[in-house]
Amino acid sequence: MRCVMRSAWVIILSSVLGACVAAPVQPMSNARQALHAAARSGALCYASARYAAAEHWLDDAEFALRGRDYSRARTSAKRAIRDSHLATAIAARKGGYCTLAP
Repeated sequence: MRCVMRSAWVIILSSVLGACVAAPVQPMSNARQALHAAARSGALCYASARYAAAEHWLDDAEFALRGRDYSRARTSAKRAIRDSHLATAIAARKGGYCTLAP
């Protein structure tokens, strides 16, 4: 009985830890889409510093993903999303149209 309980705990912990170690596919996709939306909103003209920060975080996330540092990739992707949304909001307040291409 003790061996069965120990095996059950090993399986449960492996499942939980395995879920934490998975590649952050959805956050990476969300970050790319948010950055693209920021570019379309005029962030290149009206929020260039915030847009550049979002690009930096997305680049960092992609670098971490290639190195299988999934925790860092997830964190950087979330930061890219945050900065993209801020850039979009700034662009919307300031005018929204920009002729610069991303």
